[in-house]
Parts: sequence; structure tokens; C-alpha cells
Amino acid sequence: MDNLFLEKLLLTIKKYNLISYGDKIIIAFSGGADSTALLYSLNFLRAKFNLTLFSFHIHHGIRKATADRDAHFSEQLSKEFNIPFFIEYADIPRIAAENKVSLETAGHEIRYKILRKKAAELYADKVATAHHSGDQTETILMRLIRGMGSVGFKGIAPIRENLFIRPLLQISKSEINTLLHNLNIPYIQDETNFIPCCTRNKIRNTVIPVIEKINPSFSEKLLDLSSIMIEENSLLDEMTEKASIEIMLTRNENSFSFNLNKFLMTHKALQRRILHKHLLLLPPEKSEVSFKTVEALLFHITDKTSFKSIKAGSFFLEKNTDFFTLSQEGLLPAERKIEKEYTIAQEGIWHLEEFDLRLKITTADLPENLSHGHFVVFIDKNKVNFPLTVRSKQSGDRFYPLGLSGSKKIKDYFIDMKIPVVNRDNIPILTDNCGDIIWIIGLRLDKRFRIKPNTRQCLKIEAFINGKDSNNDEQC
Repeated sequence: MDNLFLEKLLLTIKKYNLISYGDKIIIAFSGGADSTALLYSLNFLRAKFNLTLFSFHIHHGIRKATADRDAHFSEQLSKEFNIPFFIEYADIPRIAAENKVSLETAGHEIRYKILRKKAAELYADKVATAHHSGDQTETILMRLIRGMGSVGFKGIAPIRENLFIRPLLQISKSEINTLLHNLNIPYIQDETNFIPCCTRNKIRNTVIPVIEKINPSFSEKLLDLSSIMIEENSLLDEMTEKASIEIMLTRNENSFSFNLNKFLMTHKALQRRILHKHLLLLPPEKSEVSFKTVEALLFHITDKTSFKSIKAGSFFLEKNTDFFTLSQEGLLPAERKIEKEYTIAQEGIWHLEEFDLRLKITTADLPENLSHGHFVVFIDKNKVNFPLTVRSKQSGDRFYPLGLSGSKKIKDYFIDMKIPVVNRDNIPILTDNCGDIIWIIGLRLDKRFRIKPNTRQCLKIEAFINGKDSNNDEQC
């Protein structure tokens, strides 16, 4: 492997902590140049990191004349590298037509959904995708064209959802092509990359070449600016997350609710970022959150009218004296109880589809500064016996809220927290093997399981909302 290519690859892996020794990694492999370079690169590093690799190809049902060829090529090359190969079929044209979205949008959503599912089946630690610096430039331009402001400069995150990694993100397309040419590694040419059928292709093939005639180093300068904005936005993201923790009441797949008075006491700049952050998580068109939509919602949330139900963009706002709820139009919270219970047999990553969550449980070092986030807690490992259970609330549920004295019924706690009635039966609750409540996920830890001075080992429990990372709005 070229020394400069390897140096950039290892620098990216180290800088963003993308790979740990002994990781199981699924490689999203299309057979194209980028994913072929990724396959080769991770195979090259397999012994160094003691990696277990899987090659996974998604047959999209697009370009039917060549899709079978791509799948066959991907399987054969994976075998040459002695990497186990898996394939799954998805009828993207049908899904796009049924949901009235573009092939690009449907393919993006289904791709990540299938990859999450495969990661769970194979107990994979990471899923590697082949995004490179050219994809980063295109994504930034796409977001700026959509009017996304400073957050548009964040582009593609090196790691997303603590699952998807992008090891090639600081490597250019030309460097990828040079690597494959010098090593004589075959790959499939995706002819759709040159057809001006979607926004990304237009930017790649038309817009960027015109700008680079004016400034040949445009892409390099844009990525430099992006690096600066990423760091500045990181600080603002921390402030936004802290504020969200303070004011959020509930969050599920189709809606979220905030304490109105606490929201109104927050700085307007953070109000805007809080709304944008969470609107991105709502289905189905998560990327379409314009400045105009956010400003319209802010106007109605902050005016003095106590009760209001309005539509802004594709979102629906319900507001009363205590809280407000935002949902995707036509996808208001269902008045139903999630009956399914999930058994958590051991540490690891567990997918809770009914709750639209992934739960990650790992043994962790004792944190120096103990602080519980909205979706992460640390508990005393010696006080927990597996299997654990994740379920919705049951009649008579009682727990000992951290920070409060004595015990409290879950029902009364939800009332005190002003949780909307429609959401109460859909909030996930983690219990131990005796049925004692450990954590009302996203809300409050039970103090019986808290870290104490005599704690020797702890468990770190993280909950991730499935779907798009709220800090990342890429379409790749």
C-alpha cells in the first residue's frame, strides 16, 4: 500500500478512534472503486488490529441489467480476500414509489436500515462505509444550497451513531483511483455517477468543476473551513445537548415533547438549534428542515397564545400551557402501549425495534467526573444481575429516582414531569432480573444502582435513537 495513503488512513482511524483492537467490522461493499479501496484497506489492516471482517452487498434492484453483475463481482472479490460475503435484496424503485420519495432518498434510508439489522445479526462492532473527501465536499455544498447555515459545514461525520465509521474520509477520490491502479485491483464502474439525475451528481459533475476553474484549490479550502466550523459547532452541540437534557420530556420515533417554560428561558440561538437537532430525527424526510420552517415553529412556540395546533412545513405543532409536542405531519404519537418486552441477556449491543432504540451495555472504567446524560448512565456492576429487561410501564411500577428522596410511582413521576399522556406507555424502562427498575431510559436513573465511593466496577449503558444521527444530515 502507498505510504501516504496508509498514513492518512491510520491518522483518520486514530484521530476519531474509529477502530479498536479485535473489532468485528461489516464493510458496506458495492464493488465500486471507493468501497473496493475500503475493502482492500481494512483487509491490509486486519492483522494489525486483529479484525474480523464481513463483506456486505445490498442489491438495490436499480439498473437491473448490471445489478447482478455488481453482486457477482462483489462476491468474487470478497472471496479473493478471504472475507465472508453476505448479500441482501431491496426493491428500491418500489419503495421509492410507495413512499413518494426519490430513488436517492429511498436508497439512503433503506441502506442504513439494512446495515443496522445486519450489524445486530452478526454482533458487529462497526459498519464501515467508503465516504471520501470528495463526498465531504459535495455534502457540504448540498447542505449550504439547502440553506442550512453553519451546521452545513459539518458535512459527513467520521463516526455516526457509534456504529458507522468512515476510514477514508480524509482521502481523495484521485488517491483512491491511484491506489487501485498501482495495485492493479479491479472494481466496477457505477455509470449512474455520471448521470445528472440527482442533486449530488449535478454538484459533482457540473457545479464543482465550474468553481474549481475559478479557484483550483476550492475543495481543499472548503474542507479547511469545514474543519474550523466542526470544532466551533462541537462546542455549540454540547451546549445544545445540555439544554435539551434539561427541557426534554419525551422522545419517540414520530414526535418529541419539551417543557414549554424551560424552553422559553433558553437563549434563542439554542432554541433554534434544539428544534433543528430534533426535527432531523423525525421521519420520513429527515433532511428537509429549512430555516423558514424552524423560524415558523419558533414564532408559534414563543408567542403568548396558550393553546395552539398549527402546521409548519411538513411538521405539526401542538402547544399548551405546560409543554409542546412536535411531530411529522400525519404521524402523531399513536395512542397504544408497546407490549413487547426485550430480554438483555448480556453486555453488548441490543436492538429494540418497537422502541426505535439501540442499547449498548459495556463494562467501563469508573468515570472521573460522573455525569449522566439524557441517553447514557453509569451504574454499579455488582448490583446488576443479567438478564435485564426493557419494557413499557406496568401498573404499580415504583422506583427510587436519583436526586429525590424515597420512592415514587412511575405514574406519579410522569405526571410531575408533565409527560404527555399519549407518550407514557411508550417510554422504555430497563429492569434487572428481579424486576427492579434500573433506568427510565432518557429520563431518570434509580438511585439504588448509582455509583458509590466503594464501587469497584461499573456498567456504562447508552441508548441510541435509531435512524439519522441528530448531529449529522448527510445523504450518502
